Amino acid sequence: KVDSLKLLNKGVPVNPFDSTLFSIYTNIGSFSASDRAKVINERILILTADLKFNPDSLILTEDESGKIIRWNDLMVMTINDNDAIWMNMDKDELAQQYLTTIKDSITQYRKDNSLKELLIDFSLAFLIVFVLVLLIIGLNRLFTSLKFKILKDRTRKFNGIYIKNYELISGKQIIRFLWAIADFIKWLTILIVVYLALPLLFNLFPATEGYAPILIDY
Repeated sequence: KVDSLKLLNKGVPVNPFDSTLFSIYTNIGSFSASDRAKVINERILILTADLKFNPDSLILTEDESGKIIRWNDLMVMTINDNDAIWMNMDKDELAQQYLTTIKDSITQYRKDNSLKELLIDFSLAFLIVFVLVLLIIGLNRLFTSLKFKILKDRTRKFNGIYIKNYELISGKQIIRFLWAIADFIKWLTILIVVYLALPLLFNLFPATEGYAPILIDY
């Protein structure tokens, strides 16, 4: 009967890494086979992304619903009698097979992508630093240009402040004050730009990503 049903029910593939690990054929309660496969995919991806997760820490438990593959409080999937019938296997044997398949797939995916991810992260870090340097150079040139414009207009706009014939503030003092203000704004802007770039850099690497939200909070 199951063999004949398989001609109509091709199953829903569990393929978190774009290659099918196994297929789900049956419902559990209100969860359709499609819902089950979707949830299993999502939870395998959650485990893969969690740096604290070790594939060997996946375990099998059992309750009235069947065998359960879990990690701590996260239930990855349930294997019941109907699953075993569809696969023509003992439930315990099928659960162990799925457990091994999930472990091996996560281990292999991490192995295949660790170097790739590292290269991507370093490339992004280089890009952020490169853009940051360009911004600093641009800001420096902008404020240098502004200071020279102030100097150029000194005789036309900055003749000093007089009370009757008494020179209260000279033109040179005004220019020095404006230059000091320009320098202050320039360095404050550069400091803000660098500070905002740090969370982006820290968030790229697991060892420093915890500092990113702290800097953002500050």
